[in-house]
Amino acid sequence: MNISEKITSVFIIDDNEVDLFIEERVVASLKIAEKIDCFSSPLRAFERLKKMLNEEEPLPSLIFLDVNMPGMNGFQFLDALQPLMAKKKQRVKVFIVSSSDSLRDKEMAKNYPEVVEYVVKPLTDDWLSSFFIYKYE
Repeated sequence: MNISEKITSVFIIDDNEVDLFIEERVVASLKIAEKIDCFSSPLRAFERLKKMLNEEEPLPSLIFLDVNMPGMNGFQFLDALQPLMAKKKQRVKVFIVSSSDSLRDKEMAKNYPEVVEYVVKPLTDDWLSSFFIYKYE
């Protein structure tokens, strides 16, 4: 499967700079996207998404999203994303990438149609490559 034909843009949202760096390196090493935008603030990422919608730019195909972040956590980000997705026919897929192994968080993630997977950190190239080989549609 040629993944790069399907994914033109990826957002990685994580307030931890080390995790953000690692996730960017993993995604870049697998060459699954033409463009990777990293955000240490979910609020900035959300503002960028709104701007993309207003300017009719294509949204990222995939978002890697941390859960526990200050200002706006991952679930609040997903709640804010819902009305934006209603305006756009393009579907954005979200991977939750969190240090939380909480069953409650995993169950909450299932309530969002955009969430395709919940991954406990660290994100690894082995896990991500196997996901794309076997599951990505």
